[in-house]
Amino acid sequence: METLLKITISFFVAMGIVWTLLPCMFGLHNYRKSHSCFMGNLAWLAWVILLLAHPFVLYLLWFMQTSYWWLLVPAFLHVLFLAIFGRDLSTN
Repeated sequence: METLLKITISFFVAMGIVWTLLPCMFGLHNYRKSHSCFMGNLAWLAWVILLLAHPFVLYLLWFMQTSYWWLLVPAFLHVLFLAIFGRDLSTN
């Protein structure tokens, strides 16, 4: 049963990676076009941290005996990133 739970959680974390690569990248691109170079670089750094949080959580899920509270880290980072940098997710 625990393996099925881990597979299901891994699927949702993988969908989080897809969400980070597509809509969050559009938001990052639009943010960098409309803000200064420093703020654009700060947004890029936040995006990279968000992107790297997913494999870290998968590692903790499968190879470490920790609680499932680590799964909230990427969810919180998604909300934070989209609230600050991802206001315009258009593709123009």
